[in-house]
Amino acid sequence: MNAGTATNARFLTAGLGVVVGGLVVALVTVIAMSALKPAFFLFAVGGIALMVPSLILRDAKSYWLFLLVLSIPFDIYKRTTTWLVSPAILYDLYGMPASNTLSLDLYITDLVLFAMVLSWMARLCLRRERFYFPKVGYIYLLYLAWALIGALLTAKSPALAIIEWCRQLLYFLSFLYVLNNVVTRMHLRTVTWALLLGLLIGAASVTGFFALGIGTDTSVFSSLYGTSTQAGVQTLTLYEGFDAPGSSTKRSTGIFPHPALAASFLGLTVPMVLVLLVVARHHRDRLLYGAIFLLGLAAMFLTFSRAGLVGLTMGILVLIAVAAWSRLISRRAFAMTVGVFATAAVVSAPMVYVLLEARPQSVSRRFELIEMTFNAYLTQPILGVGLNNSSAAIKDAEVILRDKGREVAPQPAPIHYLMVLAETGAVGFILFFGFFWRVIAMALREIKIADAETKLLLVGIIGGLASLATQNFADVALGGHAINALLWLYTGLVIAIVRRRETQDLRSPVALALGLRNAGSR
Repeated sequence: MNAGTATNARFLTAGLGVVVGGLVVALVTVIAMSALKPAFFLFAVGGIALMVPSLILRDAKSYWLFLLVLSIPFDIYKRTTTWLVSPAILYDLYGMPASNTLSLDLYITDLVLFAMVLSWMARLCLRRERFYFPKVGYIYLLYLAWALIGALLTAKSPALAIIEWCRQLLYFLSFLYVLNNVVTRMHLRTVTWALLLGLLIGAASVTGFFALGIGTDTSVFSSLYGTSTQAGVQTLTLYEGFDAPGSSTKRSTGIFPHPALAASFLGLTVPMVLVLLVVARHHRDRLLYGAIFLLGLAAMFLTFSRAGLVGLTMGILVLIAVAAWSRLISRRAFAMTVGVFATAAVVSAPMVYVLLEARPQSVSRRFELIEMTFNAYLTQPILGVGLNNSSAAIKDAEVILRDKGREVAPQPAPIHYLMVLAETGAVGFILFFGFFWRVIAMALREIKIADAETKLLLVGIIGGLASLATQNFADVALGGHAINALLWLYTGLVIAIVRRRETQDLRSPVALALGLRNAGSR
């Protein structure tokens, strides 16, 4: 009797729990639907749904790594600092900065990263894992400290500088997570698959937008940000002034804010699929990778980004050279690859000529911006004009041009290297690029001793970084979240691969035997 009563009580309690839970879910749903836009609510529900597989899968970390990499191309964000300073006011006062950062925005990538970092910190607190900080990371910490000093002392807009400093700190956090948590071969494969799927989605969106006649005047995610003045600023990019009004060139954006950023993303990812195509052994794999590679090339052309095309060409050349140097491909495969590339270059020469001749109005504008930004650098050659403040530093020169009857938009120089030099000074420039050069040097050393599968990923990363580095000579290719996130992903992967190999070497039978012998001798 007592047992039956207890059982009925448990069933009653469980039923009441289900009813209360249902009422709470219904109430939250009604409030969310009325307070939030439907699109944001759907994304919130989708985010909760994405958490369910992590409770079922055996390797949840691989699943979350896949989501992290796949979320990079999607430029969906939420403003978080509008209550401190309005992005519209910052834009009116200082123009669009080179980073496109007018507030501290939270992207989908950040939300996935925060969930992963919380789990990682819990494991660190429980001492289930050990935190690893590479020596090269101290170079970037020095850069962050230097940039913060310049932001406080010389920046016309400390708000713009601090906002960008916080954003760069978030990218550095993603770098630390990747190098500490990508530890197995399955993790590396998961990242590669996610990169290929992201490339497929990005390239298909660019070609699809072009087929539909959708160009730079339309953003696929613009409906998420409303139609207010402040929201209108959210969809602007620093490239707006480079495309003359009424231009006959219809540039395709895809899911990216601007064609130049789409070209940067393609330049970072197309070399990865090319190296997979070159080493593929089965016809099925060759057809798959070949189709994705051709789609990526078509999308690059449809962005009408001259700097992006030149960058991708350089990235492919570097990839082929490094693949042959590291013996990833044989001499025969190297000769065939060079022959195919040369033939494709000759056949596509007419289309490339049309691309290079497109939008001649932007050339003179770029030279004006280069001169003004360099003059701004000369005013603060050591500390720089302040992080994210290059557009603010040349605002006076822009006003003079307007007084002369010129219609111009306030923009920094379309050269990333000059922009970093102007904003952080000579010292910041050396620290920033010294950090990335050290990482590339580590990748080149690792390629010679890595296994074939790891070598493939490293060669693709170097090809993508060569493409981005070349494009930065004629573009601010790092003026978007997706490009920065992908750059830091690649950087973290290089350190993770080096660390993984060093850990395996320490656990090898020879290393263990030497350790035991040394212990016995003592």
